Amino acid sequence: FQKIERDFRLMAYERRQSREMAAARELVARVMTDVVKKDGLDEADVLDAIDLYSTPTNESKGRRWQVPKGMDEDDFMDHLIHKGALHMEEDKRYRCQIPSFAQYLIEHGEEAAPRQEMKPTPASEPDDYEPGF
Repeated sequence: FQKIERDFRLMAYERRQSREMAAARELVARVMTDVVKKDGLDEADVLDAIDLYSTPTNESKGRRWQVPKGMDEDDFMDHLIHKGALHMEEDKRYRCQIPSFAQYLIEHGEEAAPRQEMKPTPASEPDDYEPGF
């Protein structure tokens, strides 16, 4: 039963994820990692994270690190909000209301490239943090 539930959840998340999010999956994974590790980010921090991880140092790694064509950082943040990856809560911090969707986005990006190729996040990783559903 758990496998069926997990498979159904993965199919739902694949449908929820947009073409733009899939194309920029490593960028999305790094932003969502920061959101999870820091228990939410305010708007400026989300935009800074998008800007940081999509800098020219990552362009050589391909489109998976870039803000989708035709979008700027603000547009991409709005897109993540529209697709349910981010939601502003009462404390004015953005979080993903579906923790397993956040994990899916993180793991989907990490599958695309080994961790050592990914630009490290400026946040320190908590000792007890383990990706997974």
